[in-house]
Amino acid sequence: MRVVYFLEDNAHTKFVPVLFHRLADEAGVNLIEKDYEPMGGAGPTIKGIRQLLVDIESDSELQPNILVVGIDADCSQPGERSRQVLAASKFERYGGMLVVAEPEPHIESWYLADPACIQRLLRIPAIPPAPDARCRKQDYKNQLRVTARSSGRHAPLGGVEYGPEIAATMDLYRAGRRVPSLRRFVDDARACLTRYAAQTEDGA
Repeated sequence: MRVVYFLEDNAHTKFVPVLFHRLADEAGVNLIEKDYEPMGGAGPTIKGIRQLLVDIESDSELQPNILVVGIDADCSQPGERSRQVLAASKFERYGGMLVVAEPEPHIESWYLADPACIQRLLRIPAIPPAPDARCRKQDYKNQLRVTARSSGRHAPLGGVEYGPEIAATMDLYRAGRRVPSLRRFVDDARACLTRYAAQTEDGA
């Protein structure tokens, strides 16, 4: 399966591809992966998706079986970012499969979705409670930063550097129960991977 990742920022790039690859391994699907440079925010990501789709349409070597878009909800209405991405894909007549990682409210909530995983990886007794102000992104960044530094480890990226380890080892059932937006992504990705595997088997 050819997959293209189009993600909002560095925190997404450290987490989403590893999680998707993990799900692909579970489904028995081999991946050929291509990453685009992070867009640096929800607005640029929404604007950039249409140009990406134009590029995909005009370049046969680029055309993926599945496009994985990562963009924070940023406290918009649930599913609003996904609807915007879907609308762009329909406008540009993209015919491949599409999965949107839409963390609510921000990607740091996915990093912290399985406290037991964080405690095990960083060897800390507990993690700080989730921020009360759900729509203040800096609060989530600070929570991840404080958690990473409480381990005594060097964390120049504020905890983002542990994204691959977290995504690879977290308990997805437990994390999905705590963070519904993560569960939706996992369910959607698994559905697409299962569909692809069935199509490949039928065409073998």
